[in-house]
Amino acid sequence: MCPSARYDQVCPSAKCDQMCPSARYDQVCPSAKCDQMCPSARYDQVCPSAKCDQMCPSARYDQVCPSKCLILL
Repeated sequence: MCPSARYDQVCPSAKCDQMCPSARYDQVCPSAKCDQMCPSARYDQVCPSAKCDQMCPSARYDQVCPSKCLILL
């Protein structure tokens, strides 16, 4: 369903494919695109907060990540 190479780099196993449509997975999982397709309510379920600032560009970070993640900006 999703390219495992990118899947493993960005999202917790068995999480990202449940939250993001497979057609958009390639746009979600590369580091620079992680924030474009995942709704903020589900973001913390798709991308671990510990990796939040590493995976999401600051320009869109505040639109996608939960406030607890924003502190890490």
